[in-house]
Amino acid sequence: MADPQTPTPAPKSPLWLRLVLIGSIGLNLLIVGVVAGAILSPDGPRAQRAEVAQRIAAVPFLGALEPKDRREVLRSLRDQQPAVQATAATAEAARGRKAPARAMLTAIRAEPFVPEDVLSLIEAQRKAGQDRQMRSERALVSVLTDMSPAERAAYAVRLEKAFERLGPPPHKKK
Repeated sequence: MADPQTPTPAPKSPLWLRLVLIGSIGLNLLIVGVVAGAILSPDGPRAQRAEVAQRIAAVPFLGALEPKDRREVLRSLRDQQPAVQATAATAEAARGRKAPARAMLTAIRAEPFVPEDVLSLIEAQRKAGQDRQMRSERALVSVLTDMSPAERAAYAVRLEKAFERLGPPPHKKK
């Protein structure tokens, strides 16, 4: 007769169940590793945010804004270009951003050289730049309009300090 004090061993799980469990744990660890690697990599989201912050600081009008106002200007610019933002993460969009540079290189290397092609590409880039600048200016003025007089005065002080850090224009340096 069995001893009532000795516990009966628990039934073993089937082999297939143990293999599925091990596979599931392995897959979860793989996913966690990929996500952590993407976040912590030098080209990950943190590095991209730092690059954007660095570019903003280089533009005194944006750099002098309070963070909430800067986010509003950038949000306004993003909202004005929904089609571009929707595809910004794709490789196709990355190739699209490089297309003007490739077209310029092709036109410069072309034999026979056609100056009008280069001029038209330069003009297209200038127009695109002017369009971006106009959208940026409108977004900034919109944020400034929503500020109180005290907020605008504080912004002007920060902007003045940013201009001082840049130093005099190159043509005025001696």
